[in-house]
Amino acid sequence: MSIAELTPVIADIPFQLLRSVRQLPQGEFTAPALSASRSLRDVLVHLMKAEQVWVGHVILRGEKVPLWSADFISADDLQDAWEPLRKRTVQFFQDATPQQLAEVIVDEYEPHITFSVELALWHFVTHEFFHAGEISLHLGLNGIQPFVPEIIR
Repeated sequence: MSIAELTPVIADIPFQLLRSVRQLPQGEFTAPALSASRSLRDVLVHLMKAEQVWVGHVILRGEKVPLWSADFISADDLQDAWEPLRKRTVQFFQDATPQQLAEVIVDEYEPHITFSVELALWHFVTHEFFHAGEISLHLGLNGIQPFVPEIIR
């Protein structure tokens, strides 16, 4: 499977998760849920941060933008902030050339570590699938039909 073929898979993952999270009772979005200290909001903001860092900063060389869970009171707030990031990510997945995907990135903190843009994108995707599963498990345990992203549809 190519990066471009992943586009329809990754395009809507955050928004499917947010639709599911909105079905939880009031207060569940920000209450500790997945561990003693992390809420669903914290995990979703973590996913958005990862996208901003991996795609926006590491690959596209944009500025790092600080994102804090406390800035997102509701799932709607999070969706409003995430939509432009995901649009940019989807566009890159669709348009990336073989030369762009093969470009080597040097880790800014550990210069002896290098990786291709394509590997960074796969890392981003597997990270998102991991946390989507984490959130879906919590939803399922609370009686909500979980969203499970699938590569084969």
